[in-house]
Amino acid sequence: MRRLGRLTCACVIAACTSAASASAASATTFYVNERGGTNSNDCTAPSGTPPVGACETIDGAIKRSEEHPGANTIEVSPEGGNGGVFTEAIVLGSANDRSLTIRGEEPGVIIRNTGAAAVTVDAVAGPLTLANLKVQDLTGSSAVIADHGAALTLEDVDVESQSGTNGIEALAGASVTASGGQVAMERGTQGSAILADEAPVSLSGTKVLSEEESQASGITSKLSTLSLAGAVVAEVEPEASAKDQPAIDAEKDTEVTLTNVRAEGETTLASTVKLTESPATIDGLNVEMKREQSIGAALEVRGAPASIEHFEDGGTWSGTGLLAVESNTTLADSHVIASPAHGVAAAEFFGGKETSLLIQRSIVQAATDAEPGALRVDDADATVDSSEILGGKSGVAMIDGSPNPLTFTLAASTLDAGAPGISGDAAGVSGIEAQPAGGLASANVVIEGSIVLSPNATKATAGGQATFVCTYSAVATGTQAGCEAGKSGNTNATTELASLFAEPFASYELSATSSAVDSVPVSAITLPFGLTPSTTDLAGKPRSEGVACAAVQDKGALELPGHGTPCPEPVVPAHPTPSVPVKALEPVLSALTISPSAFLAAPSGGAVSAATAAKKKKYGADVSYRDSQAATATLTVLRPASGRMQGKSCKKPSRKNKHGKHCTLYVAVGSFTHADRAGANSFRFSGRLKGKRLAPGGYRLQVAARDAAGTGAAVAKAFKIL
Repeated sequence: MRRLGRLTCACVIAACTSAASASAASATTFYVNERGGTNSNDCTAPSGTPPVGACETIDGAIKRSEEHPGANTIEVSPEGGNGGVFTEAIVLGSANDRSLTIRGEEPGVIIRNTGAAAVTVDAVAGPLTLANLKVQDLTGSSAVIADHGAALTLEDVDVESQSGTNGIEALAGASVTASGGQVAMERGTQGSAILADEAPVSLSGTKVLSEEESQASGITSKLSTLSLAGAVVAEVEPEASAKDQPAIDAEKDTEVTLTNVRAEGETTLASTVKLTESPATIDGLNVEMKREQSIGAALEVRGAPASIEHFEDGGTWSGTGLLAVESNTTLADSHVIASPAHGVAAAEFFGGKETSLLIQRSIVQAATDAEPGALRVDDADATVDSSEILGGKSGVAMIDGSPNPLTFTLAASTLDAGAPGISGDAAGVSGIEAQPAGGLASANVVIEGSIVLSPNATKATAGGQATFVCTYSAVATGTQAGCEAGKSGNTNATTELASLFAEPFASYELSATSSAVDSVPVSAITLPFGLTPSTTDLAGKPRSEGVACAAVQDKGALELPGHGTPCPEPVVPAHPTPSVPVKALEPVLSALTISPSAFLAAPSGGAVSAATAAKKKKYGADVSYRDSQAATATLTVLRPASGRMQGKSCKKPSRKNKHGKHCTLYVAVGSFTHADRAGANSFRFSGRLKGKRLAPGGYRLQVAARDAAGTGAAVAKAFKIL
């Protein structure tokens, strides 16, 4: 009996200890109020009789919070003799500070530094949340907020530097997540509003400002990830002599995502948004250039893939709109212009390392005298689809100095070089000018279902070769061989100029009586490298319609709908005919999409991954298609390789085809299956095969479906692994 009593006592003691520990780790709210508060209080009530009541300083409340480890909150009142201004340096360096939130009870609470950073948080103290506060530096510290490795969250916080170096400085191991608020660099500041080195940054609805006579840049991110959504990054009236840093500068980040971001540029040499060796996904970026002397680009991508949608630039400056260097670049639903006061290209693409350019449903527009053209493409394959290329000495300058054959494709687009409008041009203006340089250079131009209002030209040097092939296009008088009117569905854009457009000299909308209407078989638009033609025109209208049972579309970038005609009604025989057994049909696949088309492969798992988990980790892509019937689909991943033509086929290089023309051979990497149902099918492709990640690079996903009737025709879609 005595032994049982001892056991009972031990259990009670253990339970008490456990309860005490749980209590110590529970969340506690502490209060700061200069009016009536004192640091000798317990700080657990906004008012009361000492020792119950608020602290006088934030630092005092932090010390009380450290006595109660847990996810504590400090509520700071703006009331008191200093009007809510707390002149103290907040230093969080204890493990007992973990998960601390410092919140202003209402607007008007200011934390102001006294010679050091206003807020410093070390790795051992994180994570830290600041909310509804203004944090200021008045005395020239290295940063207003210095994050040395903690997870920092800002909710409606204004960070203001009046004489220091950086606004927010986040170093290795840190992270910054902000919603609302702003980071402002004022007179005399330098460095960056946000400097992140090996520290992820995610801003949502946050303004980043470099204001009057500041020499600070906007956001600088290195060796991590950068995500901006609804953010404004502006440089306002900088000191005339100095600023030459990008508003957004990412270098060797593993991922950059910009969504509905506005950036203003005041640089002289630097680009306003510069992404270097940082794979980028942009959906909504507006860049305004505000300095006449600036020769930097509005947007520069270099050394990594970039998917750019809804990009628009403007203002007065001396540089280009989009500069892409050694970057697999996709530009869609965008308007890229160069300043009309300066003769520079609106978009420049410099290839290398097997990079390529795709432009869809976009306008690329330069001044009349822009050289070498409105769009410049150097040493790379490029495709323009359902777009307008306007202005320039050449609409497109295709410069080829590489030993590999390169192809420029203009599909379902309108090209008007030289003077604005469609009024004709001076001598020497060309639509597409191919410039192969060197004996091995070969520039191939393919024009499909397009309108080109200036003659194409070749400017070859040192034996370079150029070829032009036009089909179902309106081409100007005097163009190159291979694009003659009257052949391959081509017409003469020069002689029919007045009848092509509804409002000549004003827009490129087709006239209802134009020969360009419903003149292109949809099957004639075949983009290279596995690319899929746009199903909508530049304005978002459906790209094709049926005319007498045939799928056709208009020449040029803009479709004129309403000319479709139904198929004739089937004739019912007067007398019934004997029934004939109907042969079973193979499954038919359609509408294959991969979204996004460039993505990171998952670090683990099978080829098909759980959609919610994959999206949360930002790995993989959604694959969707339609199957006419229930079947088993085999999905094969193909990679491009060098091949040679052998007869009419591209084969692996061998002695038999050593003299064959170079071609791209697609080699199977591996495959997996999917059980299709009739109608829509979708799943998440992880980017993995055979238990391994696919290596970074370009691929095709080929899908073929099989049922009891056999295997139907395969469909394919290109994608990239980042």
